[in-house]
Amino acid sequence: PKTAPSGSYTVRKGVAGKLYNTAEKEQIKELKNMEFEQIWYNVKKFAGFMPVSSELLNDSFVNFVREIVDWLSESAVVTENDEVFYGKGGETNVEGIITSEKYKTLKAPSVITIKFLRKVKNQIKRGYRKNAKWVMNTEAFETLANIEDKNGRGILAQDPRDEDSFLLFGRPVEVYDEIVTDDKTQKTHILFGDFERAYFMFDREKFEIKSTDVGGDAFLTDQTYFRGIERFDGKVVDPEAAVIVTDLVVGEEAQVETPSTESADLGK
Repeated sequence: PKTAPSGSYTVRKGVAGKLYNTAEKEQIKELKNMEFEQIWYNVKKFAGFMPVSSELLNDSFVNFVREIVDWLSESAVVTENDEVFYGKGGETNVEGIITSEKYKTLKAPSVITIKFLRKVKNQIKRGYRKNAKWVMNTEAFETLANIEDKNGRGILAQDPRDEDSFLLFGRPVEVYDEIVTDDKTQKTHILFGDFERAYFMFDREKFEIKSTDVGGDAFLTDQTYFRGIERFDGKVVDPEAAVIVTDLVVGEEAQVETPSTESADLGK
């Protein structure tokens, strides 16, 4: 959360190094120092409104106001996710994770294997991996769910504490369908990283919903206007904290590793 519409924010980058093995009376060596960078933000406004007739509000057998609030709230979440992934950047737009082209990328092979996914995980340093997560859309999730090790076990392990949560190499998998799959090529992206360090969302004004039956022409048309507004910006903070897989083929054209193909031991 930010109290100013624009400004800078100091962030620490990189991961810590190790201490030195030092003998008695030996001069202590200087450690790898922390690196800091100024991230500049400039919040943008996102808004929309919905007109609803008084008859619909008064005669509906459901709590229609609650339905409208839920609908606008869902629109806010979709907006935030889409901007965080695909924002166009610059002074007037949010900077997106995928569109920024600042993170390391790996092009997916024609056959997705356990070995390749492990390579993706190891593209970022261990200091980032301990808090990292996998991010993908439903189609990519379904593709990875078909990958099996040499013992016929799926690589997506269900979290025993939550039947709707899955792990890949011990790290959480989160599904966001705002990540686009190209209709022509059936290709999409998978992200892996510590996104709390890789990307910041600067929140100036949380999503707010207001209504009026007198403003504008609402009074004369016997309608109620519902308006939603939020203000935020998003910036890439640490490009080393995440990696993006490109050109991952999903759907019927997807090819994945099964016990009948070359396989790797999940325990390694």
